[in-house]
Amino acid sequence: MPTINTTSTADISFMLLIFFLVTSSMDSDKVLRRQMPPVPTEELAPQEIDRSKVLTITIGDGDSLAIDQQAVSLAQVGQLVERFVPRAGHDAHVLKLDVSPNSSYDTYFQVQDAIAQAYDHLRDLRARQQYRKPFAQCSAAERQAVARYYPQRIAEGGQQ
Repeated sequence: MPTINTTSTADISFMLLIFFLVTSSMDSDKVLRRQMPPVPTEELAPQEIDRSKVLTITIGDGDSLAIDQQAVSLAQVGQLVERFVPRAGHDAHVLKLDVSPNSSYDTYFQVQDAIAQAYDHLRDLRARQQYRKPFAQCSAAERQAVARYYPQRIAEGGQQ
């Protein structure tokens, strides 16, 4: 009775597996670069914030966007943040982000990305003004000084 020699089948399968693992690409996850605030060592009293220094960004049901109750597009979010932060005071502003539980994660990430890009642009402008070079080319101490000048103050909460 004739038989087929299958001793090399496992070797060929293993080589094909290695080939496909090496040549395929893996999707990378979207991440938000955020640092959690430090744990307070003492009880902090609530602070009063001037309403003119708060920009409220709302992601509503159906992924609708509004800034201070005015409907906006995603492209406008970054522009409005860039205008608001210097006007409100670089060291005393707050971005309040209200998110509906019925909104999508994709819209949330896109809004967060627009906010981050607005701060990156403001910091780059400040670095060029103060140090005469882009933010990315600044030393660690210079980047830290610029980041302290334009700190990201984002308060998040859900819609009632």
